[in-house]
Amino acid sequence: MAFQPEQFVAAVQSLRPGLMPRVDFDVSNDGSGPVISGWYRADVAQPTQAQIEAVDTDALKAPESVLPQDLMAQFTADDMGKIQTAIASSPANSLLWYAMVAQRDPMWVTNARFLAGWTALVNILGSPRMSQIASALNVTV
Repeated sequence: MAFQPEQFVAAVQSLRPGLMPRVDFDVSNDGSGPVISGWYRADVAQPTQAQIEAVDTDALKAPESVLPQDLMAQFTADDMGKIQTAIASSPANSLLWYAMVAQRDPMWVTNARFLAGWTALVNILGSPRMSQIASALNVTV
């Protein structure tokens, strides 16, 4: 069992699944190693430094991720027509869509916002189509 400081974010995410760095928490190096420098989720308890350093980061599997541009490349003209109709009639779908379009970092498939967006796309495009997309992206959602 070993904790690797370079895997600090992965350790935090293993303790608090679904949270995203730079959105839900910030990490900085205080000179002695990485620490949580900002915690933005009042509904989720911040793990202690001792809890984080007790994580066996060697045993952690990297979460699956999708680049936003790779997901966008899967959409057909028919898909986009359905998506445009859905975002025009739903502010919630619109917010999810524009957040995804603006994102440049990999989207972790276990993240709550990604899962909400995926669920919305399943409702818009249907399960069979989103299964095809998941297969093309080689992710399990």
